[in-house]
Amino acid sequence: LKNASSAWFRRIVDRRRGRSPPRWRGSPALALQGEGGAMRLARGRTRALQQQQQQQQHVFVGKDVPPHPPSPLHTQLLAEFLGTFVFTFCLGCNVLSANAIWGGVAIASMLTAATYALGGISGAHFNPAVSVAMGIVEVAGGKGIPPKTVFMYCGVQILGALVAGMCYTYAFWDTFALGPGEGFGAVHVGLCETVYTFMLVFVVLNVSASGSAPNQYYGLAVGFVYVAGVYGAARVSGGCFNPAVAIGIDIFSVFYGFGWSLAYLMFEFTGAALAVVLFKIVRPEVFGGDEGTRTAQLVSEFLGTFMLILTLGLNVLGKSPSGPFSVAACYMCMSYAVADVSGAHFNPCVTLAVFISGRCQEATPQRTKAKVCMYLGVQLLAAVVGGYAYSSIYGGGGGSPPPP
Repeated sequence: LKNASSAWFRRIVDRRRGRSPPRWRGSPALALQGEGGAMRLARGRTRALQQQQQQQQHVFVGKDVPPHPPSPLHTQLLAEFLGTFVFTFCLGCNVLSANAIWGGVAIASMLTAATYALGGISGAHFNPAVSVAMGIVEVAGGKGIPPKTVFMYCGVQILGALVAGMCYTYAFWDTFALGPGEGFGAVHVGLCETVYTFMLVFVVLNVSASGSAPNQYYGLAVGFVYVAGVYGAARVSGGCFNPAVAIGIDIFSVFYGFGWSLAYLMFEFTGAALAVVLFKIVRPEVFGGDEGTRTAQLVSEFLGTFMLILTLGLNVLGKSPSGPFSVAACYMCMSYAVADVSGAHFNPCVTLAVFISGRCQEATPQRTKAKVCMYLGVQLLAAVVGGYAYSSIYGGGGGSPPPP
């Protein structure tokens, strides 16, 4: 108090004598202390600390969101039941109402909404393939769910699909069978269900179990995998990509035949296992490895380009009513999944443009040129493999294209 009163008295005297107050050099903290404002400095620091604490408690953006306490197990199971139920019910209603143009969008939008609504409670799996993949990631040392929880999740997901199958069957007083489309066989179904279940699980793992989580786009990335897959694969396999949905459809279409759900389960769980393996290659840092390796970048570019070419070919050969939208959704989902790994070029023209603009810099010019050449090589290889895959589905593998 004595220092503060002395400083105040000196300022009054200086003003009356026409002198300007002394200019302090250095930090504002030293200036305040020199004028006897130590108490004001302390109060200012306290106020700033309180404001920072309030901001941390109430306002969060992007990755600043703190992990909330885990929900009780019974609420997690209820969330998985509800999400699987509404997803399966939406899928069944769109199939029975013959909504060919907007059916895929409706299914994807329902999955997106349910993911955003319930993701903070249970993780929004709604799919035994996703839950099993999360369990494998947990066992391998990543961020997943315990094996005991996996079995409970799968049980309530199958129950939700069964209840949904009963509801849409009662609502329309009709049902539909699970199985290959006209002109296709088990090999074609297996390829479509394996590949697009792989894509779904791979996207889920990358947006929710990697270093990019938490984020604001995970629901959109997961949901719109169905826009990418349904319009391309619906004529071949029905576009299921979910073991619980396959069981629900097969049981409530028993009068049309039963048994395809067992094959679908095998294909879809194979896709999930493949997704975990490639997730570990693309995201080694999740399991304690090095981040941003060249292998991870090249594998990411191969997978994104392959899925893009396969989706394009299936939509063109299947005469999809929403082909461009499906291809765009595929590009969007794979970009959300691996953009922070490789840049998500998926296109030699994009890679060349990035290189020419100078935005692809490595430690030396030789390393930069080598990276560009490797990107171009894996993209072209993925395009060849994708083209062979869709041509095998439509005619090259013993089947024939369905009638338009």
